[in-house]
Amino acid sequence: MRRYFVRKLLTYAFTFFIAVSIDWAIPRFMPGDPVQGLISRQAEPASAHALTDYYTKAFGLDVPVWKQYLNFRAALVHDNLGKGMGNGAR
Repeated sequence: MRRYFVRKLLTYAFTFFIAVSIDWAIPRFMPGDPVQGLISRQAEPASAHALTDYYTKAFGLDVPVWKQYLNFRAALVHDNLGKGMGNGAR
């Protein structure tokens, strides 16, 4: 019985690891630049460069991809899932 539960627990942990990794990878490997898309909807051309720098640092896109993944995992372990949109929770 114990072997069954250990095997199930390992299966769930592995599935969680894969699902979270896919969730992290999808927006990073999609075609296009998400920062440029965000800026093109809201910024005036004069402030586009400053906003590009700000969003690149705010989203952690100024570091290599492997470091982004490790930062994401560390934030997940510490239950720091980013800034919310709306009511200011957390």
